[in-house]
Amino acid sequence: MEQSFQIKEFLMIFKKRMIFIIVVSLSFTLAGALISYYLVTPVYESRSDLLVNHTATTEDEPLSSTDIEMNLRLIETYQLIIKSKRIRDIVAAELNQTYTSNDLKRKLRVETNADSQIISLYIEDNDPEMAAEIANTFASIFQAEVTALMNMNNVNVLTKAEPADLNDPIRPKPIIYTIVSFLIGIMYSCTHVFLSAYFNTKLSSRTDVEKYLQVPLLGSVGIFSKGFSHQKEHNKQKGTANYLHLISRTTPSTTPAFEAYRTIRTNIQFQRSIRSMQSLLITSSEKGDGKTVTGINLAIVMAIDNKKTVVIDADLRKAEDHRFPGSDNSQYGLTNYLAGYAEADNILSDTSFPNLTAISSGPIPPNPAELLSSERMDQLLEQLRSQFDMIIIDSTPMFFSDPSILATKVDGCVLIVNAGVTKVNHAQQSLEQLKNVDARISGAVLNKKKDKKKHLANYYAYVKRY
Repeated sequence: MEQSFQIKEFLMIFKKRMIFIIVVSLSFTLAGALISYYLVTPVYESRSDLLVNHTATTEDEPLSSTDIEMNLRLIETYQLIIKSKRIRDIVAAELNQTYTSNDLKRKLRVETNADSQIISLYIEDNDPEMAAEIANTFASIFQAEVTALMNMNNVNVLTKAEPADLNDPIRPKPIIYTIVSFLIGIMYSCTHVFLSAYFNTKLSSRTDVEKYLQVPLLGSVGIFSKGFSHQKEHNKQKGTANYLHLISRTTPSTTPAFEAYRTIRTNIQFQRSIRSMQSLLITSSEKGDGKTVTGINLAIVMAIDNKKTVVIDADLRKAEDHRFPGSDNSQYGLTNYLAGYAEADNILSDTSFPNLTAISSGPIPPNPAELLSSERMDQLLEQLRSQFDMIIIDSTPMFFSDPSILATKVDGCVLIVNAGVTKVNHAQQSLEQLKNVDARISGAVLNKKKDKKKHLANYYAYVKRY
């Protein structure tokens, strides 16, 4: 399962982040300009030209017809002599050891043309006067060494390096630094925007779920209104630390949340009409995506639809034992049964809803994965199938192995997606984990969607009025 972008989406991403791209690009451009003007030490380049013009010896012997051809052949030899350590050592001594022989090697560049008798010496230095002095010293020392070593006087200084000619440094070139910095800023900002969109794209709509996850969207649940938080007060009275936004027997059936869970129930029932699906696993990619609320509320609407339903809290890794509100059994839980300390009938707890039974998680075990994969878990599910129309299991998020274990034991799996929070790549990885164990993916539920379903509320207000 791969995440891909169409050209239109690609352009939309960059359009949304255009201000970021412009700011980053301008920041890089300004930084490049400031660096080139104030931080980079300017480098000057001097040039001295030598002419290899004739091959007369020191005794002024007459020129032969091959003298010019010999001069051209000597050009390559002269280049090696100029670059030699002997010449560099002499130049360094002449400069009072201001630079070492290796320093001069890095500063010197020699260029010639195959059809020319000109040898050009280039010296780079931060001081234009020193650059000129080094170039001229190399030229004069080389001229003297050719005479001494080869008994020839065919090298003349054509052009001397002059400090006055070195007004502009060869680097840095502010305009080039500025342009390059701008291009780097553009590349960096665009790459950052693309990678950020690729790895941090969040699922927010039906289109996102169907496109990136390629599974059916069973339904969307909006953000609960304040009037849907009655369970908070109930749990305060019971001394429970956390509370759930749950449907109660007094919750109006016309509320958008109630209708959302009805939609999920309808889509699941449609799948049940196509294939056998008596047990359902509820999981998510991350903690806090709302899988527990979704699982319990789904169980409630199933029970309201006269389906004998049992909801199992199989999250055996959480710090507290979240028992189903209104249940009448507080002694045993799932771990008690799996560990062999209780029987199936002992862990079934009636609730305030007709047709709905709950099984709490029980004490935290040291080996939850082993317990869930045990034969007793298979036996429990088999017994529950004979007693109930629907089994809904609330499991841990997918970064534990528990959902993958349970997925092999149930008829369908529902992935809860936290709208605008769950990242595409995380949800895709969760689905891949389930597919790796050949789990049946029933679909996804988009939870906490930032859509208060005003159109639905307006519709019910209209019906009530007329």
